[in-house]
Amino acid sequence: MTVSDSDTGVHSQFGLELIPLRNADNIFEVHPMSATGRTPVLIKVTGADKLDYENPDRREMVVQVIARGGGRRLSSTATLTILLVDVNDNIPIFDESSYSFNVVENSAPGSLISRLSATDADSGVFGQLRYELRGFGAERFSVNSSTGDLKVGVCGLSTCLDYEDQDIFTLTYTVIDGGGKATSVPLTIKIDDVNDNPSVFEQNQCRRLIQNRALDFDPQLVVKATDKDSIRKGHSPPIQDGRISYSIVAGNTADNLFNIGRDSGILDVTRPINATELGEVRFVLIVRATDSGTPPQHADTVVTITVGAVDGNDPPIFQQNQYHVNVVERATPDSFVIQLNATDPDGPSDNLRYRVVGGTAVDWFTIDEVSGIVRVARGGALQWDQEAPLLTLAVAAVDQGQPLAQSATATITIQVEDINHKSPNFDKQLFIHHVAEVTPVGTRVLALGASDPDTSSQLRFRLTEPFQIRNKEGYLRDEVESEYFSISESTGILTLTKPLDHENAAVVMFRAEVTGMNANAEYPNQTDFAEVAIYVQAHTDNGYSHRRGLQLTRLSERKWLKNKIRALSFSLFKKKHMILSLVFLYLILSLWLNQNKSAKA
Repeated sequence: MTVSDSDTGVHSQFGLELIPLRNADNIFEVHPMSATGRTPVLIKVTGADKLDYENPDRREMVVQVIARGGGRRLSSTATLTILLVDVNDNIPIFDESSYSFNVVENSAPGSLISRLSATDADSGVFGQLRYELRGFGAERFSVNSSTGDLKVGVCGLSTCLDYEDQDIFTLTYTVIDGGGKATSVPLTIKIDDVNDNPSVFEQNQCRRLIQNRALDFDPQLVVKATDKDSIRKGHSPPIQDGRISYSIVAGNTADNLFNIGRDSGILDVTRPINATELGEVRFVLIVRATDSGTPPQHADTVVTITVGAVDGNDPPIFQQNQYHVNVVERATPDSFVIQLNATDPDGPSDNLRYRVVGGTAVDWFTIDEVSGIVRVARGGALQWDQEAPLLTLAVAAVDQGQPLAQSATATITIQVEDINHKSPNFDKQLFIHHVAEVTPVGTRVLALGASDPDTSSQLRFRLTEPFQIRNKEGYLRDEVESEYFSISESTGILTLTKPLDHENAAVVMFRAEVTGMNANAEYPNQTDFAEVAIYVQAHTDNGYSHRRGLQLTRLSERKWLKNKIRALSFSLFKKKHMILSLVFLYLILSLWLNQNKSAKA
């Protein structure tokens, strides 16, 4: 604003005065207070703390500026209306400092868990909020970036949650406003169990022979089922939902000739069987296994019982009913395992024929029908399984009796011995983690998860080059001592060893190595690698500030980008491992584009 007086000399002198008319008390002042002739006049802000766009009543202010001449009492008046413009001076705020929810494991994909929304006192684009979910297992859930609706994820299955697999998720829920200010809160989701697993029999069907007039089965006849709901981490003994009860639901005689133990699954007879009296030599029973969940679930299996002939033809006899052998994993096909021998009380034992009739190992082993020699099957790579290290093979010896052939059954329990031939694997090829710069030295900040399926595995973790540290401006720091973190060789836990400083170390990147120390001599060099990127979060009075990229310096954007590309090109030439530099190039370009958009806005 300009004020002028056409007089000359002392008559052109005048004074200036600012009078607040509306919402402008103690906020503005006029400068200068006196002037001569034609003079530019400024309105200065003296009470910035009273400016608040979030108060709708204070967005428009009116002042009056009066210019008064000398003794002639001449004056001129100008009225100014000042409109307040909003800036992004508020961070988003959640209603709670942390959130916790319970979700049943059979929740359908897309089921709403809760709406977690925040508020931001800023207006316009600065008040527009976007929501994100981070952490191990976050892919099991989804969040609407605009509304904050937290839902069960969509993974292509009937449900993405399984209590038996993981019963609690510890995540980070973040809201980001239109100006890049962010607030994060801890989010815990606990999975509630339901009875969603039916019982499963070890065999879909079972065939057994019992001698005429026998009082029991020899060997004992046991049907066995398992329920996944009974196998829970931290539950010993198994919880109630997985408790199984057995019953015969079809095929029994009117007077219940057969009986099964409710808890044991042992099947026996209630009186001696007389095939001539019954007129039956074959019974087909339906045995049911029912769990104790609500509602209960069940599975059925077929047990076929044949009664021995009454003409004096006795069944063969094995030297023993149970055999135990050890077989090394990845044993050569056709390798000898064991030779079974049975005798026939009614004739030459050479006429007996051996065959595999059941068990969990039917695909891995064969038996010669004449000699009874059991071998590793051709074309089958015998693998050790942590959940089932013991295999069973049921073998029958059948005679040539007439009119009804007799048989006997023996069971081979096979212990598969694990060999250390598999390499360990990191859970991820790239670990990204955020750490507050106020984190105390000695804090455990991240566990680099890795696994080795071999039972004799012993893992060793190490940090290896290349190490890269970049300051908040994106420049690669030239320092030899770069071990901000140490790693436990046995657990893979990263521990902070030096104080963090966002100004000088905004991003710390390095490589981790895990090695299997008990590798079999035929399978050496069992090693895996992963990249680790630690982002240091600047700390403010309002908590952690998630900055969208690294801060720009006062250099021009073009000069800044040119410097970064030159530094990155040198890094690509110098370092053998390029993935860290490529990740950082992506961050640089994204930051530059965002800065251009903000400048245009």
